[in-house]
Amino acid sequence: MPISVDLWRSLQDRLYQLTASLEDVDQDLAGPASTSAYREAFQHLYAAANQLRDAEIEPSR
Repeated sequence: MPISVDLWRSLQDRLYQLTASLEDVDQDLAGPASTSAYREAFQHLYAAANQLRDAEIEPSR
């Protein structure tokens, strides 16, 4: 059974947020970074990834 449009859009939004967070972290840590910068980058990335924690998609057969 295909996923609903609403679920697809929700997953797309969360994947976009994760991608944007990765880009932010790349920029934030591009140069010399302090321990607090690494901590903040990790927290930012973790928050975005955590939104996908319970996402489940089953293949159609």
